[in-house]
Amino acid sequence: LILLHGFAESSAMWQPLLATAAAAGYQAVAFDQRGYSPGARPEGTENYTLTALAGDVQQVASALGFSSFHLVGHGWGALVGWQLALSNADNVDTWTALSMPHAAAFRQARDNDPEQRRRSRYLRFMVLPWLPEQILAFNRFEILRQTQWQGRSERQIAEYAAILGEPGALRAATNWFRAPASALPSQTTPNVPTLLVWGNRDPFLAPATVFGHRALLDSAAQPVRELELDGGHRLLSSHPKLVTGAILKHLQTAAQ
Repeated sequence: LILLHGFAESSAMWQPLLATAAAAGYQAVAFDQRGYSPGARPEGTENYTLTALAGDVQQVASALGFSSFHLVGHGWGALVGWQLALSNADNVDTWTALSMPHAAAFRQARDNDPEQRRRSRYLRFMVLPWLPEQILAFNRFEILRQTQWQGRSERQIAEYAAILGEPGALRAATNWFRAPASALPSQTTPNVPTLLVWGNRDPFLAPATVFGHRALLDSAAQPVRELELDGGHRLLSSHPKLVTGAILKHLQTAAQ
């Protein structure tokens, strides 16, 4: 089981799922993705495309000796997961996306739906040169503490702040947004059982994106599941038992 964190977080976000998955007999691995790890922090926005980030997942799987694996991603980490799931990778057993419907549905709604454009307006800020890093780092990451990290444990916040405080880390993290857009694989539906977990009060997600997700996966050959929760964007933090339970059920059902 390979877990992909999202923006301004790290592998620490997966602690509730790691323990539960291990108890269920899974070998679960969460790693700090490109830019968030001091050993993998190249300069240049071209090094942070979804294609490059998805390639990292395959490299990690190979290094771990995983002949196949279940994949789970959250937020921008889920965009990386969609890139891999839609590439028809034959070593991905199941795919679970948290708070990020089908990547093509997100892009279409972001470009055409007024509400999704409004909820995605932060993207226009994140692609600016140098300014996002200056504002996000101000007063010991105060903005992130009040928004992205709200509700997290003090231990998690301390780890996130320590990582982004390393030389070049915050710039690398924001380069995820600045990177040239990766072309999605031509395949519309993933060739693996797929689960979407989303919150109906997610400030970054408009209903049109979820509707588009359902339309794209309506003809999927593999099972498609969806769990709507009364919550926001960080569902593993706000609904740990419901989210971990849904993921494990998805994995176990696919194996039957």
